[in-house]
Amino acid sequence: MKKEKFPDDDSNLKVTVTFKDGHALCKFLTIRTPDIFKSLLARDLDYEGNLNYLLKFAYMSRHLKTMFGL
Repeated sequence: MKKEKFPDDDSNLKVTVTFKDGHALCKFLTIRTPDIFKSLLARDLDYEGNLNYLLKFAYMSRHLKTMFGL
């Protein structure tokens, strides 16, 4: 662990998620347990950046659905 703050423009700490279309986004958001790897293999989404943050995105989207009862 380091005590200094990482700069906001560090490209290692960012991820960009691009969904193929609106249907792919809707499917990802409404499925009970989103599987990021299944979506990648189906080419429903593409990402650029850190894979760990992509996995965190899937984790957070799963918990948002349970929080809002979706």
